Amino acid sequence: MKKIALFIPILFLSVVSIAQKQDFQWLFGYNSQSSLTGGCVLDFNYEPPITYEQDRELNFDVTVGSVCNKEGDLLFYTNGINIHNHAHQLIKNGDSLNPGNYANDWFYQGYFIYQSLVALTSSLQNNSHSLFHLKLSYNNNFGITRTELLLTQINMLSNGGIGTVISKNESILEDKTIGTITAVRHGNGRD
Repeated sequence: MKKIALFIPILFLSVVSIAQKQDFQWLFGYNSQSSLTGGCVLDFNYEPPITYEQDRELNFDVTVGSVCNKEGDLLFYTNGINIHNHAHQLIKNGDSLNPGNYANDWFYQGYFIYQSLVALTSSLQNNSHSLFHLKLSYNNNFGITRTELLLTQINMLSNGGIGTVISKNESILEDKTIGTITAVRHGNGRD
């Protein structure tokens, strides 16, 4: 019985210590001037989660990614073409993700591909983020195809704390058969 009494608090503390709030704000919406499709946020910092309208320039269609700090405060977000910071401004060098005709055609709406990006925070430096994203291209035989897995690196401490893209669109994998991407944290809480 003593072992169980000791085990429960240790289990509780380990769960609390690995709790992350890096995905606590989800952003949606198109044109901020429209009340029907304007920007909105689903905020998990509240119990129960709340939604509210948010005026911003960046439109989202299918591709949406947002990253928060450990406290659940928004750091940056992307629509697969541009990256904006918490102040809803383009991050320095945060334009032109996934360069090409497909991105040009979807520039105002945002990239149109499901499960096409994953943002991972460095386990060594909480201010360093890696954005893995898929590039689409037009193909005469197959229509639209996923052609490359790209890496963009973001440092949120630089540029006065509002972030800078320090490397962009680095090709990691080039293949005509790339599927969708996702990430799962290892049971050890680090990997």
